[in-house]
Amino acid sequence: MKKREFNKQLFSKSNDVIEEYCEIRLSSPNLKSLEDLDRWHKRYEAIKGQSSFLKKRLEREEEENSNGEAAIQYFINQMESEGLYLLDEPENSLSVENQMKLADYIHSSARFFNCQFVIATHSPIFLSIPHAKIYNLDDDSKVVDSWTKLKSVRLMFDLFMKHKEEFD
Repeated sequence: MKKREFNKQLFSKSNDVIEEYCEIRLSSPNLKSLEDLDRWHKRYEAIKGQSSFLKKRLEREEEENSNGEAAIQYFINQMESEGLYLLDEPENSLSVENQMKLADYIHSSARFFNCQFVIATHSPIFLSIPHAKIYNLDDDSKVVDSWTKLKSVRLMFDLFMKHKEEFD
């Protein structure tokens, strides 16, 4: 199997492991029988941290990733539950597809694992993360009503609209 295909399958498996993590973390800590002991150990491991839980359940990624693939894997490996993360232009070296994957991972981490993110970016993909509070530091340091009102996003929208016939 090609390394890129292996890594793609590994990344999709991570979503299943994240769901398992959520179920285990939210399960009852009470022991009522010996069968509950294994569940209790998994829950204890999950409470210690999301990143270590995922690492133990996912196969090691094949080496020889592109710079962007290595970057997204780095972000995922470094994030723990209930952390505060400061990201400066995480879109650098990431393809649009990997930006979307990382944005989904960030959204899930904020939603399910109580992580908080401060992200300096011009990427419409990261700006469009649901429920993000956006501060426009390019224009009077004010909170933006919608990411779609940012000048950089509007310019990109205008570019695509100018060439929309080419997409058909």
